Amino acid sequence: MAINRLFRWITFSYLLFFSLASVASDELEELVEDLEYEIEDLIEQIDERNKRFKINGFLSAGASYSDSTVPLESTDLLDEVNFSPEAVLGLQLEFKLNDKSKVVTQLVGRGKTDFDIVAEWGYFAYKVTPALTFRAGRLRIPLFLLSDYLEVGYAYPWVRPSAEVYDLAELFSSQDGMDILYNFSVGSVDTQLQLGGGTLARTSPSYGGLTFKATDMITMAALANYKSWTLNANVATVDFVADITGTLLGDADNTFTSNGAGEIKFDHLDILYYSVGAAFDNGVWMFQAEAIDTAYENRPGPQIFPIQRAHYISIARRFNRVTPYFLFAQNRTVSASDRREADAILAQAGVSPFDLARVFTQLLDHTQSSWALGINYSLSPKAKLKFEWKLIGSTKGTVGDFEDFAAFTSILGGQDALDGTNVYNLVFDVVF
Repeated sequence: MAINRLFRWITFSYLLFFSLASVASDELEELVEDLEYEIEDLIEQIDERNKRFKINGFLSAGASYSDSTVPLESTDLLDEVNFSPEAVLGLQLEFKLNDKSKVVTQLVGRGKTDFDIVAEWGYFAYKVTPALTFRAGRLRIPLFLLSDYLEVGYAYPWVRPSAEVYDLAELFSSQDGMDILYNFSVGSVDTQLQLGGGTLARTSPSYGGLTFKATDMITMAALANYKSWTLNANVATVDFVADITGTLLGDADNTFTSNGAGEIKFDHLDILYYSVGAAFDNGVWMFQAEAIDTAYENRPGPQIFPIQRAHYISIARRFNRVTPYFLFAQNRTVSASDRREADAILAQAGVSPFDLARVFTQLLDHTQSSWALGINYSLSPKAKLKFEWKLIGSTKGTVGDFEDFAAFTSILGGQDALDGTNVYNLVFDVVF
């Protein structure tokens, strides 16, 4: 270590200059040897501390533009250049307590929320055996292939993971609870099984800032690696609880129930997620695909909340520093007929088309297909520059992944502002 050698020579010179006149040469030599021993011991302590503490980070910054006057739900993009949606800064700190335990924290700030710092991770991990690990604290929910590095743009070829798929579970990215990880190998197949549970309390930006609590969250995941292949399967159940009494949603629910058109029941609403994914990367070609299904508890009468399914498929090819890619994604509402049935019941009862209950039936259907072409260029081993063009091909008369009320107003006004929307992104992704 150059710094350590320099420190030793400075110390030696200092002692030599001030002690040479009053200390015999043999005493000076003994003093220097003692000091060198102490310095070596200090260096070892510093090295040991560095091994116990690690800090890593990631950064994304860039510009985005959409040619639609209706903003996109997840980014608020519309027909002006915007720098906030792509801005993400994260720090991950890991402190090793001993050979079996450690504490991990991940802090993330996002430009679209004025860089308010959020602890996405914050857990204690204890290695019970070399194969079995117990964790407790705030944990990332394993719903997708990319769950562990969801916002680390450098880790995947695209600007961002498919919104059509990943936004279906955006409320439940983390949970406060515990899980266990079990790793084992069968031949050339390395496998990890994960079982966890916990709760989550949060205020949703959707539905007017509704405060909710997700209880009895149970997650199960399996991840297998074989040569260039990675396969995973995930299941999560959520007991969703929120009090809508006295809110606009509560008023809409009164309209539904009084007319026998179903109900908005956020009191212990059971939600089920399950997904599967596959990835291939041999260093030249990259292929990745995922599919997710989300469903709600069935109850008598029209089902207000929809079953939604989504998938994407992507292929990329590395040419030294340049990697072009293609991404196709689609989500769709399976049970749209239930909302149409509920809306027909309300219409027959004379409820206005502009009543919140009838508007609500339109806002819950999200169907969308999109294509993306992009290219990323490796500026250095830890930095990439990405450009992506995304075309939203069809929303089939629904609000798609656009901001609900703005999209509904556009559809109601007969404007063709959703289908054929172009989105452009230029982003720098860095890890450090």
